[in-house]
Amino acid sequence: CGFDNETMGLLAPWPLVGGAAGGLIGGMLNDQIIRRTGNRRWARSLVGFTGKFIAGTLVILSIQMADGRVALAVLVAARVFSDWSLPTQWGAVTDMGGRATATVFGIVNTVGALGGFVAGPSFGWLKQEFGWDGPLYGVAGMCIFAAFTWLFIDCTKRVARD
Repeated sequence: CGFDNETMGLLAPWPLVGGAAGGLIGGMLNDQIIRRTGNRRWARSLVGFTGKFIAGTLVILSIQMADGRVALAVLVAARVFSDWSLPTQWGAVTDMGGRATATVFGIVNTVGALGGFVAGPSFGWLKQEFGWDGPLYGVAGMCIFAAFTWLFIDCTKRVARD
């Protein structure tokens, strides 16, 4: 990318800012769709699917960018869309968990931690085998896979009896 250390330091917080913005946008969008349609299941699935799918597409697009600043802007946009599904995820877990919500959150966080455990070595291997494009394609693939899982999540069905 050709960025010096000072520029890298100034650019480093932008993905975090994008994620925060995405959370706000996604939460408001999710609530608005639920209010307008009254359909909690498809509102959550639509927001989750759309955000993750667009994020994966943008990560793939970022690989094609020759200018590092443009690539960064595209990756920040990908972070916005990726994180706009977080409030939806928390809402879906709360909807499905009922009295067992804390347990369901614990399971979700455990699975996420296991994914993080596997991601480090996997991304290291992808980087070694395919250069920096490898991990980026890996992230894109995970986003697109996550998008399609939203089509099967029905937050109106409880995982435990109250």
